[in-house]
Amino acid sequence: MTTAAILDPAGEPITRDSLWATLEAFLHAAFNLFGTPIDLAEKAWLRIAEYKRVRDWLFRCEELFRRVLYIDARALSVEAARPATRSRKQCKHAAFDPEFPNTWRCGFNLHSSGPPASSRHLSKRKPPKPWPTTTACAYGLAQRYEALIRAWNNRERLIKRMARLIQKLPLIGKLLAQPTRTYVQQKPTSGDFSVADAATYIRETDSS
Repeated sequence: MTTAAILDPAGEPITRDSLWATLEAFLHAAFNLFGTPIDLAEKAWLRIAEYKRVRDWLFRCEELFRRVLYIDARALSVEAARPATRSRKQCKHAAFDPEFPNTWRCGFNLHSSGPPASSRHLSKRKPPKPWPTTTACAYGLAQRYEALIRAWNNRERLIKRMARLIQKLPLIGKLLAQPTRTYVQQKPTSGDFSVADAATYIRETDSS
């Protein structure tokens, strides 16, 4: 692995610690911009412009999070996870209740972005009917935001999960060593540069 300093386009060093600090700043920015996940859920519907703004920022948080998890996990030696035993008893999904985020079924996806499967479950109290094409439901975004917070609070466990994923899918590093599509297309938005810095760090330090 290289010992030379890795620099961003501005000449500032990129380190593991700086990337984790940037991720923490991203999550603080999400709170300052959007409030809490429950704040998003209680809005129920967002105008399209606001929806895209929240979606795009959460996407950059997720993309940066995956890369810093990979950086820490690749040197970790873990035992393969035991196959999960499926219960014959069917689990009933609770309805999505925007007032109680601790009941939301949401988890951080280590290798792809998108709303959790549970976003299809509607609230017990249906939100008001939206205006056609001008609003979008905020529930999926609220769940992704909540999943990010849970992942941050349990990041040590997520690092171990990522280490097992690397064992299962060793080429995942090739994917995470790439910046976002908008960065590649030279149409970067806020957050893309930090994700690109993490991708550069992976390319320069990955021994695989």
